[in-house]
Amino acid sequence: MARQQICTQQNEYARQAVILAEICNNFCESLHVHRRHLSQQGSHHFIHRSKA
Repeated sequence: MARQQICTQQNEYARQAVILAEICNNFCESLHVHRRHLSQQGSHHFIHRSKA
């Protein structure tokens, strides 16, 4: 019985680790997209100001 509980607990930890990894991956991807968007805005802002 104790072995089954340990196995169940380990499976739950593994499941939670996968979920956490997916959350971290999505967070990193969104940061990358946001950073790229900000850098594009900065370059457009610079081009717009240099034409003025």
